[in-house]
Amino acid sequence: MDIENYIINVNFLFEERKYDDAIELSRRMLEMGMDTIEVNTHLGILYRYKGVYDKAEYHYRKAIALGARQPKVYWNTSLLLLLLKNFDEGFYFYEAGIASGHRTNLHPKISVWKGQDLTNKSLLVYNEQGLGDTLNFSRAVNFLRLKYPSARIDFEVQSALKVLFPKETWNKKRKYDYAIPLISIFNYEKEAMKEEYAFDFGFDKNTSDEIKKIGICWKGNPKHFNDKNRSLSIDDVKPLFDLNYEFVSLVQNTEVDEEKILREYDIEPLTKKSSIKDTAKIIEELDLIITCDTMIAHLAASMKKKTWIMIPTVPDWRWGIETDKSYWYESVKLFRQSKLDNWSMVIDDVKGELKC
Repeated sequence: MDIENYIINVNFLFEERKYDDAIELSRRMLEMGMDTIEVNTHLGILYRYKGVYDKAEYHYRKAIALGARQPKVYWNTSLLLLLLKNFDEGFYFYEAGIASGHRTNLHPKISVWKGQDLTNKSLLVYNEQGLGDTLNFSRAVNFLRLKYPSARIDFEVQSALKVLFPKETWNKKRKYDYAIPLISIFNYEKEAMKEEYAFDFGFDKNTSDEIKKIGICWKGNPKHFNDKNRSLSIDDVKPLFDLNYEFVSLVQNTEVDEEKILREYDIEPLTKKSSIKDTAKIIEELDLIITCDTMIAHLAASMKKKTWIMIPTVPDWRWGIETDKSYWYESVKLFRQSKLDNWSMVIDDVKGELKC
């Protein structure tokens, strides 16, 4: 098999999530002497999705050693290294995301900030990713403002989040000295990752240990590239509704069949027109939020709410591996899936924790 046909076949197997078959095909290519950048890169991706992180790192680094200069190789390597909390290399390689097409430079005419002294300078920080990313990583803006009090640091947030960041503005006509994507700040300032720099949105921080009212979010945006792995079905979480708690739905895009199940348990569906501020006000009244890895997780955790996040076998890099604690949020507990597509054990763990 030549390399072109290999790529077609391995990509098909990957899309079908037949990871073992794809790995076997790739291993046969190596045995045939095709120890190439392409084969090693695919093995890195496949082993990462299998959760075999040492082999994934070996093959990513082998691809780079073979002379890979494609931004996509560095991008994929960064996601693994960040997952493993190798933040120095991880954030450095993460910068390849713009060239690989996974990230966007929204202000290409402004010089990119690369860690220079910002004393008496102006900097535009912008977010080119999701709403949850903005909520999570906005702490970096506070860090820079504290470090460079004489600098003008403007923060461009998505329109949907302006209700939470009412003081954040930027001027299209202003000539900024530098601009930088929000998450890229961590490539130069690791200290900025600490939660102590997070924004305070001014919501009530319910510190009661008693749990009566629980917010539940079982799915995120279906257009998200990894939604098939991160989201649950309402049938997956339905066993929780039998417990003696008052549940509140935090899912905005509920389907008719989901709404039917919710109403069977006297759970009112969230209105489709609810703004983020509306959702935040609902969360403010809750004792606990149980959610999949979506914006709701970051919103609740940013509000310092007790938040339990159900994450897939190979989680987003932000959640690391093994531990049930979050590097980013003190109020978060992680419930990890141990088998691909099987959420029943996760739900059992959540039920067990609620019964304690």
